[in-house]
Amino acid sequence: MKKHIMSLVQKEDKVLSIIFDFKGSEISRSESDLSLIELDSGWKEYNPDDLFNSIVETGNTALKLAGLTGDEIETIGISVQRGNLVVWDSKTGKPFYNIIATNCLRSKDICEKAKNDGISQLVKTTSGLEIETTYLGPKMKWVLDNVDGIKEALNDGNARMGSLDSWLLWKLTDGEKFSTDCTNASFSILYNIYDNVWENKLLNYFEIPKDCLPSVELSSYLFAKTDKIYFGSSIMVGCLVEEQHASLFGQLRYDLGGCRAYYNKASKMVFHTGLNPFPNDGNLITTYAYGISGRVKYSLESQWFKYKIEENPKTHPDDLLAYKIYNSVKTAENLTDTKILELRVDGPDSKKDELMQLQADMLQIPVIRPYVKETAALGAAYMAGVATGYFENGRKDIVPYWRVDKKFEPKISGLESEAIIMAIKSKL
Repeated sequence: MKKHIMSLVQKEDKVLSIIFDFKGSEISRSESDLSLIELDSGWKEYNPDDLFNSIVETGNTALKLAGLTGDEIETIGISVQRGNLVVWDSKTGKPFYNIIATNCLRSKDICEKAKNDGISQLVKTTSGLEIETTYLGPKMKWVLDNVDGIKEALNDGNARMGSLDSWLLWKLTDGEKFSTDCTNASFSILYNIYDNVWENKLLNYFEIPKDCLPSVELSSYLFAKTDKIYFGSSIMVGCLVEEQHASLFGQLRYDLGGCRAYYNKASKMVFHTGLNPFPNDGNLITTYAYGISGRVKYSLESQWFKYKIEENPKTHPDDLLAYKIYNSVKTAENLTDTKILELRVDGPDSKKDELMQLQADMLQIPVIRPYVKETAALGAAYMAGVATGYFENGRKDIVPYWRVDKKFEPKISGLESEAIIMAIKSKL
C-alpha cells in the first residue's frame, strides 16, 4: 500500500500543499502567497496561470521536503474556496479571462435584476441559497455578456465554465476530466440540491448552456489520474470539495448534529443535517455537507459574519462573533430538533483561548480545537483516501487518530450564560 496522501488547497490569499500519512499526521507542507488583483468598483481577480503553477510548485516542494516521489502518493484531495469562476477554451487550454474571485462585485447589477425579476424564491427552493454576487451563476452571466470569444467557443462546443476545482482537475488531467463535486456545484445557485441536477429553469434564466458546465460527482470519488508531467507520476484525484465542507469532514462531523465553526475576520457555522435537507429559513442557507460513499449529505450554514465597528461600536469583536455563532447554532438546533453535544472549531481566531472559552460558556457545551489546524486539507485527504480504499474501513480507520489540541468546558452556569448573552444582545 502507498503510504501518503497529498492535499492541494486554495485559500483566499494563498495556496498550499500538505502531505499526510495514514494517521492524519502532517509529513510536509509548502505554501505560496496568492496575489489578488483588485480593480475599481470592487472587482477582484486571480491570474489563472499563476495560480495553477503555484499549485504544482507547492505540490512538488512538499514532495521534496517529505523525501517522497509521486509514486509514493496514494491519492490527491483538492479543496478550494467557493465562488471562484474560471472560463476557458478546451481546444487551446487557455482561459478567456482571469479567474473572477469569490468576493468580486461585478455581478451586482445582474443579481439585483434577478431579484427584481422574482427569481429569488426559485433559487432558494432549488439551490437552497440566496442570490448574491459570491456565487458562480451571476458571474457566468456577466462573462457571457462581456468577454470576447466565449460565445464563439460556445457555438463550437469548446467553452468550459466552472468553479476553480473543475479547472484544476481539467489541467492536472491534461483535459481528460471536466468535473466538479456537489459542494462546489451547489454554490453556483444553478444546481438543484434536492434533485441533484443542474436546474434548467435557472440555466434558462441566466442564459447559461448546460454543455459548458462540468459533470457533478460526489466529493469523495475516483475522478481521474493526473498527467505524470506534474508530480512525476500519474496520481488518482480522489476528492474535490469546497473549503468549508472539507473542514466539516476534517473535523469528523459525519452525522446529524455534527457542528463546526470557523473563526476569522469573516466567520461562519456549518451544521450537519444528515441525509435530510432542511429548507432555507432566511437565516441559514441549505446546502450539501459533502458527498461520500454513494450518497450526498446535507448541512445548514450561516452567512459569513463580518465585524464592522461602525455598525457595532459598543460591542467587542470577539463578543459579537461568539454571539453570532451561538445564535446560528441555536437556530439550527431548533430547525432540526437536534441538540449538538459539542462544537468543533477552526480558523485563525480559534487560537484565542478567551474567545473559545466564551463560546463554550455561551453554548454550555464543550468547544474542541483540533491538533491539525489545516482542517480543510485534512478533510480533503480523508475523503480522497476513502475514495481509493486507502482507508479500507472508511471513517472507522480515521477516528482513532484524530487529535485534540484543547478542549474548553463551560465554566459558568446556565443563568450566568444567559446574562452574558442578553448583555451582548442589548448592545447590538
